[in-house]
Amino acid sequence: MGGTWNPAKPLGLDNRIFGPALATYSLDESGIVHLRLQPKKGPEQVLSGSIPEGLLHDTPAARRNRTLKRWVLAIYGTWIGVGFALGFLLSGGSTGRRLEVGALGLLAAIVVAPLAELIPFVGWSVRLLLRREEPVQEHLRNLGEDSV
Repeated sequence: MGGTWNPAKPLGLDNRIFGPALATYSLDESGIVHLRLQPKKGPEQVLSGSIPEGLLHDTPAARRNRTLKRWVLAIYGTWIGVGFALGFLLSGGSTGRRLEVGALGLLAAIVVAPLAELIPFVGWSVRLLLRREEPVQEHLRNLGEDSV
């Protein structure tokens, strides 16, 4: 994503500052964030604003997102570990050879894991699209009957 957070604007996609500069944040006693931005060219800018409420309080949605991220990382790590273990245990030969095949299994798991992660999302998206298309298809059938 990149960019520097601009405390003078509300949280969102358009509150980032881009470009080569040195950014220094400070927080005063009243909870106001001050950003001193010294671009490589041009005058220094000082931007100030309060910390957004969404960052101060732990919401149920934020907790759910953290839990989901932890589960995804745990599953991904387990998947990679299984890839290495399968490669190591199913190969024969010296320990060095088994480590090489285990590393190949690890790499294969790294490639396959994101693809396997996409499968449920693609299925969910297709089901959602099909549900949305049913009224459209019915409307098109009704239009066809009206024109006859």
